[in-house]
Amino acid sequence: MIMKNNKEGSKQYDASSIQIIDKSTGKYIDDITNLHSPITLQFNMTRDMEYISNYISVSGCSIDFDWDWKMDYISKSLCNPTFTFIHKGKYTPKWNYIGIDKITGKNKEVEIKIPEITLVD
Repeated sequence: MIMKNNKEGSKQYDASSIQIIDKSTGKYIDDITNLHSPITLQFNMTRDMEYISNYISVSGCSIDFDWDWKMDYISKSLCNPTFTFIHKGKYTPKWNYIGIDKITGKNKEVEIKIPEITLVD
């Protein structure tokens, strides 16, 4: 996992430990490009959340899939969401963990870089 500062000065990292599961087969997906719709994906963020918990006390997350499904805040217990993608297209996930910085004690959001999801049909 790579941690870096983005342009705004907040932390961003490559969330390589996120596991994505095709709910119809129960199998993990390594490549989220050229998927066939409709498809239901579950995002297992458990290992990812364990890592980021070294830096902040996570209370929840915000999710935006660059389309009509967006949640500004969901509790920590719901941060392993399942989404059904129906229409072909490219979906750019925007995902942030929300919590308290363990060093400063201030509110903090950490942006997660998740690869683009592409549905071809």
